[in-house]
Amino acid sequence: MRLPGRGALLLVLSLGSVRLEKHSLTYIYTALSKDVAPPGIHQFTAIGLLDNKAIDYFDSVNTEKVPKQQWMKDQNEDDYWRKGTQADQDARSHNWHQSTDAT
Repeated sequence: MRLPGRGALLLVLSLGSVRLEKHSLTYIYTALSKDVAPPGIHQFTAIGLLDNKAIDYFDSVNTEKVPKQQWMKDQNEDDYWRKGTQADQDARSHNWHQSTDAT
């Protein structure tokens, strides 16, 4: 069987439908100058939000970044959580309570 025209090649690509979506990724860090007594309020907390839903969490008591969504746990290997824990521990060690004013 010969294709029409010498050396002609017919290429058909089907990409299906492509849907573009916008998402928001926010990290919130809270740091207090000292420990406080109410349970659940920690000296340092970091929480990741994707489209306003918690996806990961770290605090100064548990000191390990943990997934808050099953898909985050399923999609990320242990190395991701180790690196995230280290980054949050580094952020925690920053002196957030010190003023940045040069007055």
